[in-house]
Amino acid sequence: MRAFFVAGALACACPAAAQQRVVPDVDYLPAADHAGGKDRLDIYVPDAAKRAPVIFSIHGGALSRGDRKEEVFVGRRFAVAGYVAVIP
Repeated sequence: MRAFFVAGALACACPAAAQQRVVPDVDYLPAADHAGGKDRLDIYVPDAAKRAPVIFSIHGGALSRGDRKEEVFVGRRFAVAGYVAVIP
């Protein structure tokens, strides 16, 4: 049921004027240095966020395939909907 709700939230028409900020390239493994910055994440925050729920979206790839830059639309959609989105 929750997966259906999340899919519905992503599919909604989101207003383009909604304000959000992105905190890019947060190093979550300071002792490691993975090629291509795979040890970093981006955080999408709605401007009016206070105690907003957080969604941690994992694209997969085991630090070897895929890239968080391919998931920008996920972070933006959730932030517009009022969630803080963390995209590693």
